[in-house]
Amino acid sequence: MLHRVDSQADEQPDVFALLRSTAESSKRLAESMLAAYAADALPATGDDIAHWERVLADAKSELLRLHDAHPDLKAKSDPPT
Repeated sequence: MLHRVDSQADEQPDVFALLRSTAESSKRLAESMLAAYAADALPATGDDIAHWERVLADAKSELLRLHDAHPDLKAKSDPPT
C-alpha cells in the first residue's frame, strides 16, 4: 500500500475555492449576457433573458451558500470583536 506524502496533502485543491470560482464565473457570464441583451448587442428572446436571469440568481445563491458553509470565509468576513 502506498502512503501519501505530506507535501501532496498541501497540493490538494480547496474544493470551496473551486466551487466559488465556478459560481463567480457563472455570475459574470450571466451579467455580461444580460448587459449585452440590454444594449441590443445580441438578439434576445424572452426565454433567453429568463434563462440568464435564472443563471444569475442561481450563481448568487450558490455564492451565498458557499460563503456560509466555509468557516475560513465566514471568519474573514465577520467583524472583529
